[in-house]
Amino acid sequence: MPYVKGGWAWTDSTVTHYQELGTIGGLNPNPLPVTEQAGLYRGGWTIGGGLSYHFWSNWEVFGQYMYANYGTASLNYISLQRDTSSSLTSNAITGGVNLKF
Repeated sequence: MPYVKGGWAWTDSTVTHYQELGTIGGLNPNPLPVTEQAGLYRGGWTIGGGLSYHFWSNWEVFGQYMYANYGTASLNYISLQRDTSSSLTSNAITGGVNLKF
């Protein structure tokens, strides 16, 4: 049986920015690199579809594809004084076996 599904999607992740700083006016010949992390929660949408096949008694096998789009998010790295933005999408192919009871 073919099916289509869609709806709201979300992701909660941590973004890490690593930067090696150059010397500033020759004052610090060996500066330490700076690493800064920011938590990022994104909401978006998803759509996909698949096929399921009922093959014996209460058993079913399925395969599906899902696409998710989480839009564009802006981040501000405070200690590095940098703003950045990124977009995020994902594609997933899954399959499995269900036992209905």
